[in-house]
Amino acid sequence: MNAIAFPVCENSAFSAVFETPKDSVLVKRIFTLLYLLDKDAASKKSIKSDKTLNTVAAEWQQRLKNALNHCDHINCLTAELKLKDTEIRLIGSRLAALTESGDIPYQMIKALKTTNAYFNDHQLPDSSLMKNAWNNVAKGINRILEVYLSGKKPRYPAIDSISFNANSPEFLHLSKNELSKLSKLKSRIFYELPLQTAFKVLTINGRIEAARYEPLTSGLNAAVFTAAQHANWSKYPYTAILVPGFGPEEAGIRIDHRSIARSKMAAERFKKGLAPFIIVSGGHVYPAKTPYCEAIEMKKYMVEELGLPADAIIIEPYARHTTTNVRNASRIVYRFNMPQDKPVLVVTDPIQTKMVINLAERCKRELGYIPFHDVKKLNEQESSFHPVVNAFQADVNDPLDP
Repeated sequence: MNAIAFPVCENSAFSAVFETPKDSVLVKRIFTLLYLLDKDAASKKSIKSDKTLNTVAAEWQQRLKNALNHCDHINCLTAELKLKDTEIRLIGSRLAALTESGDIPYQMIKALKTTNAYFNDHQLPDSSLMKNAWNNVAKGINRILEVYLSGKKPRYPAIDSISFNANSPEFLHLSKNELSKLSKLKSRIFYELPLQTAFKVLTINGRIEAARYEPLTSGLNAAVFTAAQHANWSKYPYTAILVPGFGPEEAGIRIDHRSIARSKMAAERFKKGLAPFIIVSGGHVYPAKTPYCEAIEMKKYMVEELGLPADAIIIEPYARHTTTNVRNASRIVYRFNMPQDKPVLVVTDPIQTKMVINLAERCKRELGYIPFHDVKKLNEQESSFHPVVNAFQADVNDPLDP
């Protein structure tokens, strides 16, 4: 069996506003609203000609320059660069007004709804959807600055924290030096500099996980995506078999023995014909900033050691927790045009099976919604759930896997 080559991240086209293709992918995944506004010529023209938004952009740029000149502590820098509540409200009001007047056209709103990144607000009037989407973006920008500039603890500090000692003079110097490059840019669009500042901070920390493997239907998943378009779904009781990864706790280990055990269990169910595809799920998680991706290592093991066909195994290389193993598998079902009326079979150890069947409250607490329905325990190693489209709702609190 041939070894699996590690993929190169493939990126879509990007606007000249952003520095690199990876920036474009990050915008699309974390801040979908800004990605679409920047692509839509009519919306961009309206924003550029809005005096209030231009004033906000100029004031933020001046604040960046002042912060770089006068701040001698990282907390000062963070406080100055975060979007202020007054700015957030003002921008939201202007975007809502431009939506109501048609200066941000309906086609832009339709595109926004199609992504489902703000699915929880779809029932609102378009102007309110726009305002809430912006509030979501602003919250995400501020969250990145809090965690990856000032060192505030994220939800899971052991794996998602800042990469530096936030209070060290060296980190302050590094941050100001990198951000000073942005202060020289001339900007007439209110979101450009705050967005680039957030991404500069993520880049300093080496935290661009969300841009590594897009689009998911290409690379190691290209053959599987093609196969999924021609599957005879009526032959199978399940759409796919989901296998959550388990990250090694020791540096230098490619795959944990628990991921191997789960892979073997999934292979048994696959060979019995329970589903035409396996979804291996897990990103670069344990230990923190590991170079190894759980999903890729499980696929390599299944193909090279267990003899499974590569075009039957889908990598989901982002999930960092059980909540997002299930959420991201729901997304895969839709992205790969799989039937949504069939359940997904989850194969794992008894401890995680118990977590899966009791996941609803944790999802509501951490994600703000439940990205599945009709979860059932089948036995100690198996459970099932049905996917839901609101799984595409973006989580700006987790820029590593939004």
